[in-house]
Amino acid sequence: LRWGNDLGSGLSGLDITNSPSLQNVATNGAAVANVSITHLNRPITGTTLSSLDILSTLTLTPFTPAGPGLPPAVITFGVNYLETPNGASPCADGGANGVGVNINGCADIYVTDQNSLNFAFFYDLDGAGSLYNQQQYFISFFELTSGLTPLPAAACGAVGVGSPCLGFRTPEGADTTVQFASLITTQPVQIPEPTSLALLGLGLFGLAGIRRRKA
Repeated sequence: LRWGNDLGSGLSGLDITNSPSLQNVATNGAAVANVSITHLNRPITGTTLSSLDILSTLTLTPFTPAGPGLPPAVITFGVNYLETPNGASPCADGGANGVGVNINGCADIYVTDQNSLNFAFFYDLDGAGSLYNQQQYFISFFELTSGLTPLPAAACGAVGVGSPCLGFRTPEGADTTVQFASLITTQPVQIPEPTSLALLGLGLFGLAGIRRRKA
């Protein structure tokens, strides 16, 4: 996905890699890495991205014991985005221009929704009336590399969402990659503290396919 007019160093954009991803995830086991997203921050002019939905088609198939797969399910993950004016002072995130993440001009702001935990589904492993009849499971999605973090309130407000919000800021001229993973459990994942939001992220996972739609 690309946007804007090229000023000589390429267009700003998003790359989704390792998609579709086919992975085995053990129930109540460790999270398993899958899709990654890279944001390319380039100086541009013209029309820019403001929001998008990533529509992810999830297909779950038991592998031990083997069984028929569940029908594909589409899960929508929303993103709000701001291509910031590089020369603003202070920057849209509330920070000083020329310092930290804004060292090369104001960083762009990427915010994802936080509804990535505990998507419930049911599966009958051994027939009606048996021990595992319509067992409930939960699939959750995590960002593994601390690339998604709670952002300053000013950054959240700049893209039109409330604080706290989860996302990242990309330095001008840099590429920022975040790596995602999936987790399947028999009990809902509990997040006890707001700071734990740093562990959560956009769910991009063991997919039959991904399609992107600009909002």
